Amino acid sequence: MEETPVAEARAQARFVRMSPTKVRAVLDLVRGKPVAEAEAILQYVPRRAARVVAKLVRAARANAVHNLKLDEGRLFVARAFADGGPMLKRIQPHMRGQAFRVRRRMAHVTVVLRESPEEAVPARPAQPAGAGTKAEAAPEAPAAPERRRRRAEPKPKPAGAGAKAEQTRGGEAKPARGRGRGQSGGASPEAAGPAGGDGRGRSGRGRAGRKGG
Repeated sequence: MEETPVAEARAQARFVRMSPTKVRAVLDLVRGKPVAEAEAILQYVPRRAARVVAKLVRAARANAVHNLKLDEGRLFVARAFADGGPMLKRIQPHMRGQAFRVRRRMAHVTVVLRESPEEAVPARPAQPAGAGTKAEAAPEAPAAPERRRRRAEPKPKPAGAGAKAEQTRGGEAKPARGRGRGQSGGASPEAAGPAGGDGRGRSGRGRAGRKGG
């Protein structure tokens, strides 16, 4: 059996002064979308190619409605592609006598619209007599008891933990040893020297005699 040709409306823009790569990025947004949705998307796309594609979609829709008598509500973007066109070669002057090549590319943009086929609405299956009533709810499982985190209680400190007392073998406490000269229990009578001295065995009279002599 031969397949009947599908009616399609197309619109084409040739020699568009734009790179085909940049145009294809916009065509990917509307390919396969209904016409109304495609126009709404292109209205808010911040690209220069969006204005060219939107103009083609409107032109293809007008061709489908007026020339082919297709249903406007069932039109969708069946195909959308951009081919490369001729290239204008220019030169950008640079330092030290150099010249850089500048390629001004062009594109041929094409948009094809088709009418979506009518989809038959499937009939609803017959429901049993008691299908409309709500089924009895299953009893809910009891909620698991919440586990409370126990705070770690501070350990009591011993009564004499802060005092550092040295004990002898018999159990008697030793007096603390002093490191300075002014502390009691640290200086011996030999280190202090005779009365009236400075602790080094020299008397005050000896100093006075030396000064006088």
